[in-house]
Amino acid sequence: MELKSLPTKEIAFQLGFYSQNYFSRAFKNRYSFSPAHYREHNNYS
Repeated sequence: MELKSLPTKEIAFQLGFYSQNYFSRAFKNRYSFSPAHYREHNNYS
């Protein structure tokens, strides 16, 4: 998620996810917060 210039959808596809929603759910299950929350609190927007 430190690829701040890329949209979350593009990061998801590069990681092999075919759905941004599935990536977001998997990320939240693993880290207990959403990709958007991570970016917001780490200045990656």
